[in-house]
Amino acid sequence: MFQKETGTLIASFAVLFILSIYYIKKRTFIEQNFWLIIFSTFQGIIIGLLYQKEFLKMGLWALVYFTVFTKVVPVLTFSSVRKEEYSDDKILSEIKKIKEFESLQVEFKKFYSENSFNAMVRPPMPFIEKNFKIYLGNDLISKSSLEEKIAIIAHEISHVLNKDFIKKSILIIVTIAVLSLISIFSNVITLMMPFSSREKALLIYLIALLILLIGIIVINYISWYFEYKADNKASKLIGKSEWLIWAFRRFEKIHKERDYGKFINLILYTHPLIKHRIEELQKL
Repeated sequence: MFQKETGTLIASFAVLFILSIYYIKKRTFIEQNFWLIIFSTFQGIIIGLLYQKEFLKMGLWALVYFTVFTKVVPVLTFSSVRKEEYSDDKILSEIKKIKEFESLQVEFKKFYSENSFNAMVRPPMPFIEKNFKIYLGNDLISKSSLEEKIAIIAHEISHVLNKDFIKKSILIIVTIAVLSLISIFSNVITLMMPFSSREKALLIYLIALLILLIGIIVINYISWYFEYKADNKASKLIGKSEWLIWAFRRFEKIHKERDYGKFINLILYTHPLIKHRIEELQKL
């Protein structure tokens, strides 16, 4: 009987894992996050049922699963995207005017994908690479003005100058560690309460979902903070906040965003809404 239940749980985990991969590749960003929250909750519960010593940390495992699929899998998927060296003398001459840029080791790359109206920066692999890589999507390059591309690159450079990768990683690790302790403590208290076994199990499952949602909100809030900070620094680096505003307005036309209110937005979006970023830039 135990082997049969274990087999069922493993099979369920495998099915949800395949569905997670499917949804992260085939759906819109909102649909991805919505379904990943559901899949992650069940995966956390399955891990807790498979390994008794992990039972009290269902919420933690749900958060780890969600984080892997939203942070790690996209990086691995991006590694298979077609890329090539990118060079534009006009852009480089303007970027080199940024004093802070002189101390950085940066390579520029162009990438091709379905969502190529985008840009990102990747840190060098430890002990293997020395240069940061700034990736500009093919659509972004072809559809943006010179000023907009300069502003976008300045934003990515700001992430490097602010050491956002290190700070964000530390904060996420601390968040997961704190939520792990909260999860264990909450579930221990639940087990001590005078409830039936079914009621206790239901409460533990609800705690797992709550821990997952709190973790997502905190991690996304951290991401929002660093995005606003990079916007601010980029405007100062190029001395013109309107260039970044122009870039955001063009992005807004191509990527339609729906405002669900700050609380829901923090669950669904890893970046602040473009309209809010524009509002912050207009205050400078």
